[in-house]
Amino acid sequence: MVKRSLTFAVFNTVILLSIVAPAVSQELLPFVEGTVTAVTDGDSFVIKSDEGKFFHVRLHGVAAPERQQPFGMESLKKLSSRIMGKRVRVDFKLTDDLARVLGKVVIEDEDVGLEQLRAGLGWYFTHYINELNDDDRLLYPQAADEAKRSRLGLWNDAKPVSPWAYRVANKINEIDQVVPDPPKIERSAILGNSRTKLYLKPNCAGYRAVPVKLRVTFDDELAAEKAGFKIAKGCR
Repeated sequence: MVKRSLTFAVFNTVILLSIVAPAVSQELLPFVEGTVTAVTDGDSFVIKSDEGKFFHVRLHGVAAPERQQPFGMESLKKLSSRIMGKRVRVDFKLTDDLARVLGKVVIEDEDVGLEQLRAGLGWYFTHYINELNDDDRLLYPQAADEAKRSRLGLWNDAKPVSPWAYRVANKINEIDQVVPDPPKIERSAILGNSRTKLYLKPNCAGYRAVPVKLRVTFDDELAAEKAGFKIAKGCR
């Protein structure tokens, strides 16, 4: 396959992020609204919230080609043209394995992830399928299948390779494609476990042992308790 390359000045700056999420519920909440400051590839970007905090976001249910793959830069360009410098809303429940906010991204009442799939610029990614709502579990695979039948975008390639298969074949660590280090937890943050519904304070044993994909952070204990979390035993 022919590697395609394109240089964007906006993508030359690497941003280290601290994820501090509001309260969590069983619906597609909490949410964060703000302005997109950088797009790193066809399924992830950086947002500066209205409170001035930076979040690294990944489109829920979408896996774009790596930048080095065919259609990787096309996917990045489309996402960038749609959201760069614009105000978006991100509805989310949890973070992914790289501590990115895993969310449904909406701009002007349109689902950005769904648009990427309809354009044939991403795979339908099922790793966190249970976190998608019922409608999206139907719409996302339908959009990907329609793009494939129409041979749009990456589906026009004779043998398209998924990004996860590409990383394995080329011994690429996904985190190297995002930021050099995982986002750090703020020392003052109250850290919750979305599975156990328990929260821990920074001085609690096991504070940093909570799996990344289950981490939910709060500004204070009151916010955690309002979200339905209880303090862990031996952590008072």
